Amino acid sequence: MRRCERRHRPDCGHIGGGPRPESLILIAVLGIMAAVLMPRWLTAFDKGKACVDLLARGGQGSCPVTGQAYPPGDDAACVAPHLPSAPRFPRAGGPPEQTLPAPAPYSALDLEPGFFWRWIAAPLVQIFCTVLVGICVIFMRNTEGPIGAPLAAALAGLVALVACVMSAWGSERVEASKGRVVHRRWMLGVERAPLVYEDAKALVPVQPKSGPLQAVVVHGRQATLLATMTVEEVARLDAALR
Repeated sequence: MRRCERRHRPDCGHIGGGPRPESLILIAVLGIMAAVLMPRWLTAFDKGKACVDLLARGGQGSCPVTGQAYPPGDDAACVAPHLPSAPRFPRAGGPPEQTLPAPAPYSALDLEPGFFWRWIAAPLVQIFCTVLVGICVIFMRNTEGPIGAPLAAALAGLVALVACVMSAWGSERVEASKGRVVHRRWMLGVERAPLVYEDAKALVPVQPKSGPLQAVVVHGRQATLLATMTVEEVARLDAALR
């Protein structure tokens, strides 16, 4: 019996000389979809935050989401549905007025990963990384190529592990006190540098066209995207600021 070498030879009983073309096409399609959809998804959040930021600065110009000019008056407001609490910012300064539920205030809130990340985004990342690991393993079995395939497999496995861990336990905590908001974040159990917002006046919910509702903290005369929350959670933390 002749000895079969580990080369790109179809008569050796191996499965081809590397990943199949359809696998490469699938990876390319997924990459293109991520490159197209993710920026649009993130931009939707940025536009809602930008609207609140313009209102906090006095409501000059037009809404970045709808393109409609802000109406004149003593208060800067936007009637678009991406601001469900209908906040009204005094153009002279001061905290805004908005329509929110009136539950008991929370001085701190531990945030779990949202529905989108836990049940859609994280599983897709894990499936994609698992497929990538399998392709790399096939490539390593059928070639004596460079270290690129083992490295790609290791990185894909690490990304899948991080996505699994982040979808399993909460990694954020928001603390609110009068005029101050602290955003604490953890990555694999290690706390990152907290984000502190002084002169915090309000938390405003923002609802993009697609994706979960986001909380925006208004500090001074600017707004910053905070985290994914429900309207009730925004209301509880906002009450602690007053």
